[in-house]
Amino acid sequence: MHAPSLPLLILLLLASVSLPAAAQYRCRAPDGSLSFQQNPCPDGHGQQKLDMRVDQPAAAAASADYSRQLSELERQRKVREAIMAGRPMVSMTRAELDSAMGSPLRSSSGQVGPDSTDQLYYQRGGRGFYVSLRNGVVVAFDDVDPPPARAAQAGKPCPSAREIRDIEIDISKLANRDNKPLQLELNKRLLDARACR
Repeated sequence: MHAPSLPLLILLLLASVSLPAAAQYRCRAPDGSLSFQQNPCPDGHGQQKLDMRVDQPAAAAASADYSRQLSELERQRKVREAIMAGRPMVSMTRAELDSAMGSPLRSSSGQVGPDSTDQLYYQRGGRGFYVSLRNGVVVAFDDVDPPPARAAQAGKPCPSAREIRDIEIDISKLANRDNKPLQLELNKRLLDARACR
């Protein structure tokens, strides 16, 4: 009995992918050799019809799953680089952020609709970092000069409890929720206001 060679099998698989709806036939000749073709075997000798259709929904689902896995692996690679460099990155989890930055100097937590939010402030390498998290994932950060020391702010009065509450209200307004730059700026003001008191 003669088995088909590997190149022939590869060619058949490629043909089946490129022509998913075409019928395929395996034909056995009187001498025992096998052939594969799209037309029925002559005189029906040793004919077997093969179902070579590709399950398109399953193939698409597998492809989407591989794409998600590849995206997650790429994200993890970038996160490792950010941790090694000691800097925050959007899409980091809180644990990954702690690995990169250590403990924050200041923090505040809140609720925006159904989402929990955290605003953290770090100082690292002579720079300040304001980091915003939503549901435990970094959604925005800003690298700034560190704020002046409290002694330098002695001439300026600290915000009142009412002013702090106004900032909190601005953060939670529906019109401001999807404006990430504004949210980051308001969160900076809130952290600085709370640190001053």
